[in-house]
Amino acid sequence: MNDWYVINTKPHVEFKVISYLASKKIETFMPKFLITRRHARKVDKVFRPLFPSYLFVRGDINKNYRIINSTIGVKNILSSGERPSSVPNSIIDELNSITDDNGLVKYLD
Repeated sequence: MNDWYVINTKPHVEFKVISYLASKKIETFMPKFLITRRHARKVDKVFRPLFPSYLFVRGDINKNYRIINSTIGVKNILSSGERPSSVPNSIIDELNSITDDNGLVKYLD
């Protein structure tokens, strides 16, 4: 069962969660976009999640549930009742169609 699932994270920790799950060989996907940030006379470009506090993981949820749910920064896996809800592949395919290989959004309609 290698379906896609949605993880709800604490604010601003999406990249840390992705890094940790990658170290555990769990596939993740987070569409992101590039913004220009201005602060204290400094201008830089930073990545922001398209869906703040949410990211997608793919794998055997029964095998990886504990690893994912106990990761620092993860609030929970979106569920319907007791069972985690899988995301249809068509939605992930649609998101992939508007992103490049690194998950950076190319355009929004």
